Amino acid sequence: MLLALVPWRRQRALAVGLGLSLVAIIGFSMDISFVSRTLLAIIPPLRSFRVPNRAVLPWLLVLPMLVAAALVQHRRETPEAPAAAPSRPARSRRGRGTEKLAKPARRWPAVVAAVLVALGLFFLPASVREVAIWSLALALVLLRWRWKRGAPAGAILLVLAVCGVAAFKERLLPLKDVRPLLSAADRLGNEVRRVKPDLDSPLTRIRVDGEIAEFTVNTAFAAGLSSISGYGVPARRFAALYFALLKTPYLPTAAVFNLTANQAAFSAMRQLYNVDWVLASAPGGSLTLGSLGPTAGPAWFSASLSRLSKLDGLADTLLAAGETLYQQLSRAMWLVDSDALTKRAPQDYEADSKCAQARVIQVQASRRGHEFTAEVTTDAACPLTLAMNFTEDLRATAVLADGQRPAVPVFPAYGALTGVIVPSHAQKILVRAEPPRLPMAPAWAALGMAICLGAMALALRRPT
Repeated sequence: MLLALVPWRRQRALAVGLGLSLVAIIGFSMDISFVSRTLLAIIPPLRSFRVPNRAVLPWLLVLPMLVAAALVQHRRETPEAPAAAPSRPARSRRGRGTEKLAKPARRWPAVVAAVLVALGLFFLPASVREVAIWSLALALVLLRWRWKRGAPAGAILLVLAVCGVAAFKERLLPLKDVRPLLSAADRLGNEVRRVKPDLDSPLTRIRVDGEIAEFTVNTAFAAGLSSISGYGVPARRFAALYFALLKTPYLPTAAVFNLTANQAAFSAMRQLYNVDWVLASAPGGSLTLGSLGPTAGPAWFSASLSRLSKLDGLADTLLAAGETLYQQLSRAMWLVDSDALTKRAPQDYEADSKCAQARVIQVQASRRGHEFTAEVTTDAACPLTLAMNFTEDLRATAVLADGQRPAVPVFPAYGALTGVIVPSHAQKILVRAEPPRLPMAPAWAALGMAICLGAMALALRRPT
C-alpha cells in the first residue's frame, strides 16, 4: 500500500523495470516455457541457481527502499512553515555583534512517540497489529498531500520496521538443542555398525526408513552411515542418472533425493550403489535392520565393455534388468558416449575372455578419506567399477606384481560411477582425489586485496 507514495509518473523507467522483473520472476517460477527458456538462453548462469522459489526475494527487498525514498522526498517537497523573524544580534564578550543561528526543529517528540507506538504494536497480538499497521499505511497514503510540515519519515519507517521484526519473530521455528539430537544420531549409527560392521565402509550403503524427525532424509548422514538418499548437492552425473531412471527431466538445481517412492528406479540405484541394507521402524517404535537383496558389491569386474549413445538408453537398460541387474553388471560395463569423459577409456579396448575370472578380493575405504584401495586378481586387462560417484578430480594408480605403479585413466561408468581399466596381473588399484589447485594462489589473493584497497582509496578521494 505504501508503494502508492512513490511518484511513478516521474519514475516510469523504475516502474517499467520493476514490472518486467516481476513478470519474469512469476513466469520463471511457474516454469512458463517461453519465459523460462528465454531467460536461460539469455543468461546461461541461471541454470546453476535454485531460482524459482527465491527469485522474488531480491525484488521484495527493493520495495522498502522505494517507500523510504518516497517518504523522504515527499517531506522535502512539502512547503515548510514560515521562517521565524530574525533575532537581534547578540554581543559577545569582546563587543562584536554575532547573529544567532536558527535552531533546527526538534524531532525527539516524534521519535519518542514512534518508539512507544512501535513497542506497543510489537507486543500486541498479530491480528491486532495487522489491522493497526494497514490502517497506518492507508492513512499515510490518503493524507500524503495534507501534511503541513511533511511526514516524519524516520518515525514512520521505525514503526514499520519494528512491526516487520514482530511478524518475522512469529514465523521463526523454535530453536532446539543440537547436542542431544546428534548424540541420538551417533548412537543409532554406532548400533547399526555394531550389528553390521560392513556398514563402516562408505561404499556399503543403507536405506533409512525409520528417520529421526529432525534430520528427515539426512538421518543416515547424521548417523555416519552412507546412503543415496538425502538433502545436498551431489555430483551432476548422479543427479542426471537419478532423473533418467525416474523418467523425468533433469533438474540441475535439485537438492532432495529420495528414491523409495519409485521401486523400479530405487532397485536400479540400489544395485549400482551397493545399498543392501534397510533400517526400518518396527511396531512399538523399535528399529530393525534387514537385507534389501543382493548387489554387485562395493566394486566389481565386468566381462565386457559396451557403449550406449545416450543416458536415457542406459536408464532403459538398467530398468529392464530389474532385480537381476547385479548379475548383468558383472557381464558388461556400460558407457554413455554422450559423456565426453568416457573417451578416457581406451577406444580400441576389447575385453579378454579371462575377464570373466577376474575378482575383487576386498575394498578398503575410510570414511572422509581421500583414497580407496581395491585388492584384485586378474590375468588380463579388464574393466573395474567402484560403487562411488565419478568426479573429474579422481586419479588411479595400479600396483603390478613386479612392483610397477602405472597410472590408469578414470572415466564415468554406468553414467555416474567410477570406472577404470585394470592392467593385467595388477594386485591393487589405488583411487584418490586430487583437486586441482590454482597456480600461485597467494599472489592472486594479494592482487584481489590490492584492487579492493585501490578502489576504496579512489572512492574516498572523490567528492561526495
